[in-house]
Amino acid sequence: MKKNLLLIVMLAFAGSMFGQYTIGLIGDATPTGWDADTNLVQTDSVTWEMDVDLVVGQAKFRENDMWDNSWGGTDFPAGMAILNTFDNIPIPYAGRYHIELDTSVPSYNFIIESPMGIIGNAIPGNEWTEDVNMYPVEGNPNAWTIVLELQVGECKFRLNDDWADNWGGGGFPTDTAIFNSPSNIMVDQAGEYEITFDTATLIYSFEQNVRYESIGIIGDATPTGWDADTNMVQNSENPAEYNLDLDLTDGGCKFRANDDWADNWGGTDWPSGVGVFNGPDNIPAQAGRYRISFNVESLEYNFVEIVDYATVGIVGTAVNGDFTTISAMNKIDAENYELRAELSSGDLLFVGNEDLAINWGSGDFPSGTAERDGALIPIPEGDYVITFNTVSGAYNFEVVIEYDAVSLVGKSGPFGAWPEPDDMGARDTYLEKDSEDPNSWSGEGIELTSYMGADDEGVKFRADTMWTVNWGAAEFPAGSGTQDGPNIQCLEGTYNITFNDVSGEYVFVESSSTNNLVKPEEITVFPNPTSSDLTVDLSRLNATGEISVRVFSAQGTMISDVKTEANDQIQVKTSSLETGMYYLSIQGENFLVSKNFSVK
Repeated sequence: MKKNLLLIVMLAFAGSMFGQYTIGLIGDATPTGWDADTNLVQTDSVTWEMDVDLVVGQAKFRENDMWDNSWGGTDFPAGMAILNTFDNIPIPYAGRYHIELDTSVPSYNFIIESPMGIIGNAIPGNEWTEDVNMYPVEGNPNAWTIVLELQVGECKFRLNDDWADNWGGGGFPTDTAIFNSPSNIMVDQAGEYEITFDTATLIYSFEQNVRYESIGIIGDATPTGWDADTNMVQNSENPAEYNLDLDLTDGGCKFRANDDWADNWGGTDWPSGVGVFNGPDNIPAQAGRYRISFNVESLEYNFVEIVDYATVGIVGTAVNGDFTTISAMNKIDAENYELRAELSSGDLLFVGNEDLAINWGSGDFPSGTAERDGALIPIPEGDYVITFNTVSGAYNFEVVIEYDAVSLVGKSGPFGAWPEPDDMGARDTYLEKDSEDPNSWSGEGIELTSYMGADDEGVKFRADTMWTVNWGAAEFPAGSGTQDGPNIQCLEGTYNITFNDVSGEYVFVESSSTNNLVKPEEITVFPNPTSSDLTVDLSRLNATGEISVRVFSAQGTMISDVKTEANDQIQVKTSSLETGMYYLSIQGENFLVSKNFSVK
């Protein structure tokens, strides 16, 4: 069987003369697991090769049977290798492989030795000259698969690089193959395909991985009419889905790819339906502001109206014993609401504008997606932080744990040492619980010494004098502690401290400073998570003067430092940030506080 398409990638190996070294493959995908290397054979001054049976698992190259220099990656059958990375090369298919390593490029390639291949001019550069090997499907000895970039053209399946056993067919993208048929399989649209073929059932499938440069919405219902697309945003968690918030008027609209009519989708259903590829019908839109979604694989579209409700609350037997008395939730932004509440065993619904006719429900707990006029949400008795989004319907009930004590501990703390297992909390500096908020804690006049870089220095927060629940983060004087996080790298001084055991947000303010202790919950940021920019709401503080807003990565690297005049709401540029967790340090003339946020 001829070799698979060679995918060459850069691989940086140490050493001036490879003849002085051994190069091996190690990992649970190899015959010797992670215990020993399976060495490659040097065939000339720059080439190393071997044939080996691999199982599904992971592997790495390494030098001289040692971990001083090893190379991993995330791609298969070839990909960029990274020196001494934690990532292992994934081996998703079991089989016998021919592995080539060229140290002059340097490059590597894992080539499956498989009897089943695919051949044809639909494979770029192939022109019926060689088979591209397919991979066996685990658990089915008759099934084969591969992901390939194809162009418009023809192809066939072959066994053992020979025309004695081949399969063609007339249908695309799926059909039943015909043994030794004169007909080729016609690929009528270029793209990346996941190809499968079963020699027992003879069923084959070419499932396209659809990729577009852009997806937009166009039509007289949109702000730009039929003259231009309003581009949508690709969902980072589901690349096939595109989303957009947009004001529409009564009229028609369609989805388009790449600002071109070659690929467009319309329909007759509103507000949701399945798009028709290059169909004549426009989607009949109605005036309003909508959260629009379109999936380029399923072709499902949805227009969910964004309504800014005056109030949103909860009602039910779990709330006040009946379905007449509504408890209002706190408004975070135009669509997100939050409430801390002690609930009884029973049921509840979310209600808009104090009108029971506007309600959302679902049968799921503790989280789910509520629908208008949906089922009652079953609630066990407990103390909860409740969140609800009026556009997506997403809700969550998070159980609030109330601790008896929260303390500051550490070598850089007042006792100059970490607690011992049997000291019964004698080296804990206890914070005071807020009488109105049992998850908010504070302390005054706490003396700290400087963190000098040693592993055993710094401070942390912990609950009930136990290490089972503790919070740490390297940042100082403000940050967001996480469970089993690093030690807080403090500076010498006497500090007043605030800490929230739900969010993990903390602030150290020097006792001599004019800064006030501000609870993190007195400042809100939204939308959170965000895919655009962030709004900081300072309306509860009546802040004046200059405000400094710094953005930090989860690792503590400062990304931006913006100074602006105080206002009830401050805009922070976050749209260029990558997906992940971040935190803000917000400082005014007389306060300092930290807030978590995430980018989706």
